[in-house]
Amino acid sequence: MNRRGAVSYTHLDVYKRTELDRLGRNNKELTETMDLLRTNGVTVEILNLPSFKDIKDENLRQLLNNLILELYKYQAESERRSIRERQRQGIEIAKKNGVYKGKPVIYTKDTKDPQKKLVYLKVVELLEKGVSKTEISRKTGISRPTIYGIEKKYKEN
Repeated sequence: MNRRGAVSYTHLDVYKRTELDRLGRNNKELTETMDLLRTNGVTVEILNLPSFKDIKDENLRQLLNNLILELYKYQAESERRSIRERQRQGIEIAKKNGVYKGKPVIYTKDTKDPQKKLVYLKVVELLEKGVSKTEISRKTGISRPTIYGIEKKYKEN
């Protein structure tokens, strides 16, 4: 089963994964995947989580499983958030030190590529005429976010 694709559940009784975070990128996606599997009668086993197979009471076993899954989903999402935050902080520091400059801008008036320079000049001309970003995108073949970037740099100069 992949995140976006469908699976035939007719032959699945148990769906095993080594780690919970292999089922989705965030709590919502994990919950949706788990619910989809459960509603189709599939038992989900996460191999690195505690197993409660020895507990005879089905309701208690389900309760404990759900509790553990919720805790691990929360932990996995928190970990992803902290990784992103640390990455953002590292990029900020690198930018201040002049080490990280981001993706190079390819559409500028100073670019060496004559075709990209012509596109830049055409975008600026259309922006000055008040043409919408969507229309400029259609005419030039470049994305609206790129047009916004060109506009921002143009206004700065």
